[in-house]
Amino acid sequence: MKTAFALAAVGLLAFSTSSRAEDQQKSSDQQQSDQVKTEQNKAEEGFKRSEDAQKKATKAQEKAKSSQSDVDKARKDLQEKEQKASQQQSEAQQAQSAASSEAQKAQSEGTQAQQRAQQAQKQQQETSQQQAAASASNQSSSSSSSGKELSGKIARATSSEIQLEDNPQPLKIDPSTKVTLDGKTASADQLSAGTEVRASYRQESGEAHAIKIDAKSKK
Repeated sequence: MKTAFALAAVGLLAFSTSSRAEDQQKSSDQQQSDQVKTEQNKAEEGFKRSEDAQKKATKAQEKAKSSQSDVDKARKDLQEKEQKASQQQSEAQQAQSAASSEAQKAQSEGTQAQQRAQQAQKQQQETSQQQAAASASNQSSSSSSSGKELSGKIARATSSEIQLEDNPQPLKIDPSTKVTLDGKTASADQLSAGTEVRASYRQESGEAHAIKIDAKSKK
């Protein structure tokens, strides 16, 4: 009886010990499981933070790349503007040089033209003075050698002389001879036979040279 009781007590003690050991094992397993979950959660949070940090880094890198692109573009635009400004300045300098050259050329040509005009004016004045002197000399000579007039009807007339009726000596027509018909300038060959004329002339080398011939048309 005692032996049975002892065996029962041993069995109960063993069961109790086994039950506590099992409970301890379960508790330990639960703690390990909780620790694993905690570590997993930490790892996931770390991965998430790392992913977020990577995203932020990627965005920051994209912004930096965009900013660098803007800087490169601005630098390129600045270089192009500087090149364009330099080219425009060079063109402006060339245009200024060309304008200066043209102005000098025009001034030189103007000066030369003015000198030619002054020279031509001087020559014209000298020619006019010479002609005036020659005309005065001719008039003086004509006055001294002329003073002769005659009138009558034309027997015949050419561009070089006219012949009056009842006058055997023809009147020579010179380039300086002034011929009028009814008060209007005319030429000697326009005078027809029978036209009344009054002429002044001078004698040179035995010939009568007409100075002035006034003719009236036949009525």
